[in-house]
Formats: sequence, C-alpha cells, structure tokens
Amino acid sequence: MTPGVIMGVDLGPSQDAAASPDDLAHAVAEVVSHCEPADHMANAVIATHTRQVGIPHFVVSVVWPAATAGPDPATLIRGLVAEIGNALPATSGIVITWPGGPDPATAGDRSAVVGAWTAVTRAAAGDSGRIAVFPGEQRLRGVMSVAEVVAASGIDRVADVSGSVLDDSVLIDTMGFVRPRWRAHRMVLQIQRGPDGLAIPFEREHMLR
Repeated sequence: MTPGVIMGVDLGPSQDAAASPDDLAHAVAEVVSHCEPADHMANAVIATHTRQVGIPHFVVSVVWPAATAGPDPATLIRGLVAEIGNALPATSGIVITWPGGPDPATAGDRSAVVGAWTAVTRAAAGDSGRIAVFPGEQRLRGVMSVAEVVAASGIDRVADVSGSVLDDSVLIDTMGFVRPRWRAHRMVLQIQRGPDGLAIPFEREHMLR
C-alpha cells in the first residue's frame, strides 16, 4: 500500500489507562468518520503503535492510500487538522502529513504531538503497527481460504509464525477477529494451527482483555 495522507494521533496516557488498542483505534475512527468523505474512510487503514517515551502507551496511525488522498493535499491537511483536532480531547496531539508533499500540520498538546509523530513515522516506514481497521475487515467471517481472505480484504498476504507465506488453499477459521500487522508496507496476517486442524489468527480476541 502506497501511503497518501498519514495521520498520527496520541490521545495521551490517561486516555488509554483502561482501553484496549482496539478501543483507541475505533475511537479515532469514529472521530475521523465525521470529518472524512465516506469513500476515503472505506480505504483507510488504522493501526496502533507503542510510544515508549514517558509513560508507555498506545498511539494511533491512520493511512489513506495515495489514490484516495485527494487532488489538493495542503487544503485537505489543513481541514482535517482543524476538524479532527477540535473533536479530540484537549490532552491529545495530532499530526497529518503527505510524504513528499506540503509541510506537516500539527495541533494539540505539545507532548502528545510528539507521540503522534511516533505513529506517523512508524506508519510511513510500514514495518510496525497492529492494524485494527482496514478495508474488508467486516467480510472476514467464518472459515475462509487464504485466497478468499486476500480477495475480500486489504490483507496482502497470510503467513505462519515463521514468516512463510501460506498456500492459497489453506483454510482459516477467522473466529470473527482478524488483526494483521504492517510488514514492508504490506498488511500481513499471521496465523497458527488451531486444535481442529484449521488455521486460526495468531492473535485471539481474548488477548485484548
């Protein structure tokens, strides 16, 4: 996935004291959905990253592919910062940038802006981040083959715990919970063998609790 607009959000360590990474990602998604055209949100990828400076906590990145970033990035960035910044808690920080384009725009608490930059730089590198919202996520339900998972969603590849890419025919019980990660700018779903012989996602929903 070639990034277009990349946004980083740090809600501050107090905001996620009792929140899971999914809670934070969906909270940001809800705010952004009120500020972004529906076709842009349909292609957005929202991931969480760990900020280790100060009190360790999660920060959130939102990536829109270049094809849906819009013809006027400077205006888009200014508008998003104003709208989303006003909708977030006062302790939050936000950074929005367009690689190779206009200067980044920032808003919010100074320390939280540093955390938001952490999310932006990691999303831009495309090598880290746990993805909670991505195109086609709601279609990944029940037992599906690797080929069906890739065709139905934004996931680029499915690999086992060793990193080996799986054959298209391998069956996966999605268990209604699929969380890929960024690897070399690709969304990669890591799986393991389940007790019934089917493959299952390596990360299970109960791990969030």
